[in-house]
Formats: sequence, structure tokens, C-alpha cells
Amino acid sequence: MLKIHNLRIVILALALSGCDQAPWKGWVYPNGAVLTDDIPIGAFSSLEECRKSARNILDRLNIYEGGEKVQGDYECGFKCKEDGGLGGLNVCEKTER
Repeated sequence: MLKIHNLRIVILALALSGCDQAPWKGWVYPNGAVLTDDIPIGAFSSLEECRKSARNILDRLNIYEGGEKVQGDYECGFKCKEDGGLGGLNVCEKTER
């Protein structure tokens, strides 16, 4: 669990240093079956940059449960905005994998 916490800190720092004008934002789900556990990975100028970054992070995650490697997932959203009425959830014009 400590590795995931450290990874989240690094990813958060990278996300905060990204440009808010970038139209794509990305999220990684370390356990693809649990969509409420997400890690924001930053803002990107293209969908392909977002995908590449997400895949890179997922390749580095080594989470095992019951001896089996947990499969993560990711999502890239276009023109996302935080919606205060939804508890800060991001609402995007479209999302892609």
C-alpha cells in the first residue's frame, strides 16, 4: 500500500504542474473493478499523450490480490470541468479509453 501512496504523490505533483489549458485529462484506476479508487494523472494536449501516460503508469503498478495480479484501467476525458454539485466529480464532454 505504501508504494501506491508514493505513486499517488508523484502523480499528483505532475498533475498540478500540468497546464490547465490542455483539453484532455486522465485518470488511472489501479483496480479496474473499483472505479471509485482513481488517480488523476494530469492534463494533456492530445488523447494519445493521455493514453500513453496512463498505460505507462499501469505498466508500473504491481498490485496483487490473493496471488493474482490486479488489472488496472484508465480513462481520458475531453474538456472536463469539476462539478461542485456532484461532489467535485469531473464532467467531460466525452471520455475515451
